[in-house]
Amino acid sequence: MPARDGTAAFSDLFSGRLAPGRPNRMALALALAMTLSACAQQGAAPQVQPEAAPEIAAELPVVKLSPPEKAPEPPVREFPIDTFYTLLVAEVAGNREQYDIAMANYYQQAEATRDPGVAARATEIARYLNARRAALRASQLWVDLEPKNPAALTTAASELALAGRLNEALYYCERLMENGFNAPMTAIAARAAGDQAALAGVLPEYQRLLQTFPRNAELLLGTGILLHNSRQLDEALKHARLSQEVDPNLVDAPLLESRVLNDLGRKEEALSLLSRMLEAYPDNHHLRLQYARFLASEDLDKARDEFAVLVERNPNDDSVIFSLAVIQFELAPDEGAEQLFQRLIEMDKHVSSANYYLGQIYENQRNVASAVQHYRKVEPGNADYLKAIQRGNRLLTAAGAHDMSHGWFNELRERHPNNGLDFYMIESEILAQHQQYDNVHALLSKALAQFPSNGRILFARAIANQSRGKMALFEQDLRQLLEMDPDNTVALNTLGYTLADRGERLDEAFVLIERALQLKPDDPAIIDSMGWVHFRKGNYEEAIRYLRQAFDKLQDHEVAAHLGEVLWVTGEQEVAQEIWDQGLQIKPDSHIIPGVIQRLKGPNGGPTGETTADVPPPEVPDQ
Repeated sequence: MPARDGTAAFSDLFSGRLAPGRPNRMALALALAMTLSACAQQGAAPQVQPEAAPEIAAELPVVKLSPPEKAPEPPVREFPIDTFYTLLVAEVAGNREQYDIAMANYYQQAEATRDPGVAARATEIARYLNARRAALRASQLWVDLEPKNPAALTTAASELALAGRLNEALYYCERLMENGFNAPMTAIAARAAGDQAALAGVLPEYQRLLQTFPRNAELLLGTGILLHNSRQLDEALKHARLSQEVDPNLVDAPLLESRVLNDLGRKEEALSLLSRMLEAYPDNHHLRLQYARFLASEDLDKARDEFAVLVERNPNDDSVIFSLAVIQFELAPDEGAEQLFQRLIEMDKHVSSANYYLGQIYENQRNVASAVQHYRKVEPGNADYLKAIQRGNRLLTAAGAHDMSHGWFNELRERHPNNGLDFYMIESEILAQHQQYDNVHALLSKALAQFPSNGRILFARAIANQSRGKMALFEQDLRQLLEMDPDNTVALNTLGYTLADRGERLDEAFVLIERALQLKPDDPAIIDSMGWVHFRKGNYEEAIRYLRQAFDKLQDHEVAAHLGEVLWVTGEQEVAQEIWDQGLQIKPDSHIIPGVIQRLKGPNGGPTGETTADVPPPEVPDQ
């Protein structure tokens, strides 16, 4: 049987010999007889290339075996007639694309004949079909029949690694290295790298093997990969460089070195290394891809240029097209990004993400209809699914298309009934952002009919009622929420602060805030409320103490407004102005602080002596 990779050999065997539906029996019989004779020769097993794990195949090239010394060919032996016809059926099945039959027949005859050529062929077919269990069984049978065949050992090691049986894979690798052959040590290391348990089990084995094979470049590199993923960065760097000293042509070694340098924060060194390597290997895809990825966090313009080269050389590589499209979107969305995302949709790759970015492009162009159309095409499971829903419905609401937005949310609630509450809340938030408070109230009342006494809905409706000036309904919803959950600190604080801010029922407000503070003594929002209710009650020293504590914990413009007002009222105008200035640095567009300043200073900037309504004078201590 000819030595070649699985795809080519399988394709050669099952194409060109039989026209579909019209078997050329003479050609088939002659070809099969030659194939089976070759299979019967013990030393003619195919050289199967080892495979890296699927998730790292793009990062680590397939390991190439050193050619074994040529052995004398053993004599050809004939198969029994039953075997001959079983394999004939396998060939016909393969020609008819019934590959499962072909694989089953070959494996059956491999076990029956104990012929290494047939076992190799069964392995080859199983690997071509990505039938991992069958490939593992067949490869192990092949090793049993040819225990010194490097192709058999490498294939078995690769299949064991894919099955997660890494220590067994390393056993075969050790046998390969003992006989002077390369072993897929980097592929197995990369397979272990993403699993901390596997990493902890495999790393000591690599370090043990290094005691025996200290100058094995693949082993040094594999150890470096494991050390890198166990965050032993200095040791990983050392092993990456050692592997390059042993084999300067091992391009994966500088790739690892650049990753380690990047993780060590030595980005300039990493980029410089990759730049030098690209000068030596300008056509190496993995080097350029790594260089482009690192540039993406440092220089988007240069990263775009590198990804453009990658796309030109690999026009069907959806991952590099997507990377270029995203970078182009960040730099200039109207200059080529749209075409790249459309290209991905035509390729049926990254479709949801492409639609999300196209939605943003059309949103920036104020093309609401096209933007919404693309946002609606983002599918569940995509990281941008909820963001697409929010952006699309914000556009519709801003455009006054409330019915369209509400219809979209109704569809979502029907499509995802388990997330119905979440979609009610998202819809209400969008309506509130556009000050559609009556619509918010109506929507949340409908939601409460479906989710009775739900705390999230009650609180959101209370805030909507407050925004629409319906204070009795506001308090009613919060009181209902507190009946359901007496220790709800958000409800306690919100009701208490609102009463204090309005100067109403201050003793009751104090009790509510005090209870909230007992439950959450370190919450800066509640501490601020306590300071504010003390201010309203005229307890200025206590007010300043609590408000300073709140501002120390939470650098917030509203807390700054409160603290500044109390300081101003108590005569510390300069300190008050400093606090307000700090608050405006935190939130330059704050409307609260300018409102307080104007009220206290007057329209011309002079003091008016006015404070908020119903604030009593400060308490005078006993003489």
